[in-house]
Amino acid sequence: ADGVIGFELADRDGKHLPTFQPGAHIDLHLPNGLVRQYSITNGPGDLLSYVIGVKAETASKGGSKVLVETVREGDVLAISEPRNNFPLRRDATRTVLIAGGIGITPLLSMARFLDKSSLPYELHYFVRSGESAAFKNELDVLHGTAETHAGMGRDAIGAKVSAILGPWQFANHVYICGPGAMLEMVQNTASTLGWPDEAVHFEYFQNDKV
Repeated sequence: ADGVIGFELADRDGKHLPTFQPGAHIDLHLPNGLVRQYSITNGPGDLLSYVIGVKAETASKGGSKVLVETVREGDVLAISEPRNNFPLRRDATRTVLIAGGIGITPLLSMARFLDKSSLPYELHYFVRSGESAAFKNELDVLHGTAETHAGMGRDAIGAKVSAILGPWQFANHVYICGPGAMLEMVQNTASTLGWPDEAVHFEYFQNDKV
């Protein structure tokens, strides 16, 4: 997508990489000595490589700048085993995934897992423009509801999120990943609609400025 670069990381010997749960991320050790965290977008059982999405930040001084400008196919990078601070519940009767910008990456993995498991879900992806929607081909092949909302203002997004969520019902869960302002807005909207804190899960995506 415009401003988003995909990187595929595979074992040098072609071996399977460690298994992971949807929502997991890896630490990526960069050539300049920095370590950055990136969410895995893969679906279940897809272990020959990990695919990450990196937003090319013009103001970046470290992570994304190094990856986009200096790392090329065939380079060797060190990564950690996957860790998960954003786990997906599997006992929900309704799962809502709300992504903003590059925040689509962990939610794409969740959607792929739910899709393969034939579990109900809906994914709503908010972007500034259609050209900035990342992983469009991967989203297009999902069988569940996967809608992209482009070019909406803050008030319109708030109204749309309210309509998407609706009043909370038992065993409903929402997962949010995106910029801080969006997370705050969705959390406040969910609270107003009676969603309890334990049903609202989020991961803050922080732009890489250092």
